[in-house]
Amino acid sequence: PFRGGWAPATRPADARLCLRSAPLLAARGLPGVLDGARGRVGAGDGGMLGRLVARVVTKPADKGLSPAPEAVPRRKRSVPGVANPVITGLLEQAKEAERAGNVGDARELYERIVGMDAENGKVWMKMFLLCRREKDFARGREVLRRSLTHLPGNGILWQAWADMERTLGKHEVARKLYRKAMEANPHLASLYNAWGGMERELGNVGDARELLTKGLKRNPKSARLHLSLAVLEDVAGNTAAAHKFLERGLGLEPRNAHLHHAMGVLEFKRRGLGEARERFRVATELDPDFTMAWLSWARMEEELGYPEAARDKYAAGCKARGGRGSVQLWQAWARLEEKRGEWWEATEVYSKGARHYPRDPLLLVEWSKLVERRGDAGEAGKLLKRALAVDDGNPYVLQCMASLEARQQRYSSARSLFERGAEAARARGARSEVSMLHAWAKMEASQGEVVTARELFQRAASLGVEEAWVFRWYAQLEAEHGDVWLARHFYARAVNAAPLDPQPWREWGELEEAAGNADRARTYAARASSLAVSKDLEGGRIDARKPLGRKWRKHS
Repeated sequence: PFRGGWAPATRPADARLCLRSAPLLAARGLPGVLDGARGRVGAGDGGMLGRLVARVVTKPADKGLSPAPEAVPRRKRSVPGVANPVITGLLEQAKEAERAGNVGDARELYERIVGMDAENGKVWMKMFLLCRREKDFARGREVLRRSLTHLPGNGILWQAWADMERTLGKHEVARKLYRKAMEANPHLASLYNAWGGMERELGNVGDARELLTKGLKRNPKSARLHLSLAVLEDVAGNTAAAHKFLERGLGLEPRNAHLHHAMGVLEFKRRGLGEARERFRVATELDPDFTMAWLSWARMEEELGYPEAARDKYAAGCKARGGRGSVQLWQAWARLEEKRGEWWEATEVYSKGARHYPRDPLLLVEWSKLVERRGDAGEAGKLLKRALAVDDGNPYVLQCMASLEARQQRYSSARSLFERGAEAARARGARSEVSMLHAWAKMEASQGEVVTARELFQRAASLGVEEAWVFRWYAQLEAEHGDVWLARHFYARAVNAAPLDPQPWREWGELEEAAGNADRARTYAARASSLAVSKDLEGGRIDARKPLGRKWRKHS
C-alpha cells in the first residue's frame, strides 16, 4: 500500500503488512486469494502479493468490500469502532522501529498513517513524543501545528505543546497555549494540574490555587488534583490544608502510591518520623517500581543520620524494575557512598548502574565527576568520551567535557567544545543553549576575556528564557567591572524571574552596600533573610514540590 492507493509490493515489509490484513479479508470470504498470496510470499514473489491484494480491494461492493482507494475520495477518518487493518499494521511497524531506535523509519511510518487518517490524535501525539524524546523541539512544534489544523478541539494536543514550552522556560507562550487547551476542553484534569504546577514553580501561589481549585470543581474525583493542591498548600506553609487534601485524595484512591508517598514527605516535615516511614513502606509495597518513594525514604534516613538504613533503601529500590532499579537510585546511592568517604563503594555502584544503563550518558557524566574529584582527570575524560559515544550531540555532555578541559587549562580545546555544544544546544531548545553559553561565558570571564564573556551573556539573556541564575552571573560580571547600573538591572531581572529565591536579593544588597547605599542594602538584606527563613520552613530537607517523580498512573 502507498499513500495514494494500492500498488505492487516490492519490499518484504510491505508483504508482511499485507499479510497482517489477512484475518479481516478472510473473514469477508476471500481465504483462497489470501492463501495464494501467502504462497507467493513464501516463494519470494512480493509483487504477486501486491497484485493479489489489489484484486481483493477492487472486488465489487456486493462482497462487502470498499472499492480501491483511488476510485473514491480518501476519507480523513476511519469508521468509528472499526479498526483499519492497514493503519494497525503501520502502527505496529512504527512501534517496532521506535523500539529498535530507527527514528527515521518510525517518523516515516507515522507520516503515512496521518496521511491516511489526519484526525487520528493518538498518532499525532506519538509523532510529537518521538520528536520530544529526540530533543527536536522545532520539529515537535511543526507536528503539533499540523495536528491542530485537523483537530483544533483536541485539548490534549494543546496541552502537550504548552508543556513543552514550559519545559523550555517559555512561560508566557505556555500560558497562551494552556488557555487554548482550556477553551478546547475545560474538563481536562491534567491541564489544570500542569498549568497550576507551572504557576506554583514560578511563585504565583494565588494563580496556582485558583487554577487547581477550578480544576477540582470540574473533576471532584481527581486524586491527582487533590495531590497537587496538597503540594501547593505545603509550599505555601499551610500544612493543615495540605494534610486535608491528601486525606481526601486517599479517601478516593486508598491504594494510590503517589498519595501515600506525599503523605510520608509531609509527615517527615512535621517530624512524624514513624508515620513517615509507614507511608513510604506502603507506597513502595503498592508500587515497588516507584522510584521517588524509594528516593524519599532513603534520603530521609540519610538526613536523620542513619546511613546504613539509607543504603538498605537504595539497595532495595535498585532491585526493582526487574533488578535494574532506576538511574536516579543508582546515582543517589553512589553519592551517599561518596559523602561517607567510601570511594571504592561509590565507584562500584556507578559501575553496576552503568552496566544496567549503558546508554545513559548522564550517569556516565556523574561517574566522571566522582573520578575527577578523586584527582584522575584522565579517567574522567574517558568516561565523558563514553558518554559522547552514546549521544554525540548531547549538549550537557559537551558542556561537561568543555568545562573539564578548561579546568585542565586547555582553553583552546574548551572553546572548541563550547562552540560545538552551543550549536547542538540550539537544536534542543533555548534553555539548553542558555546553560551552555553561561558556562562558556564564565570561563572567558575567568581568563579576563570580559568583552567575549559579555557577548556570551548577552546572547544568553536574549533567548527569552527567564532564568535567575543567568541574570545573577551577568550582574556579578558587570559589578566586578564597575557598571553598577547594569548590575542593578540584571539583579532586578533575577528577582522577577525567581521571586522566592533569597540569593539575588542577598547579592543585590551586597552591591548596594559596596556602592554606599546603606538603606537599600538593609532593605534587600532583610528581604533575603525573610525568604531564606521561609524556604527553610517550607522545604524541610526533602523537596516535596515534585512528588510526581514519574508519569502519573491511577491506582485502584
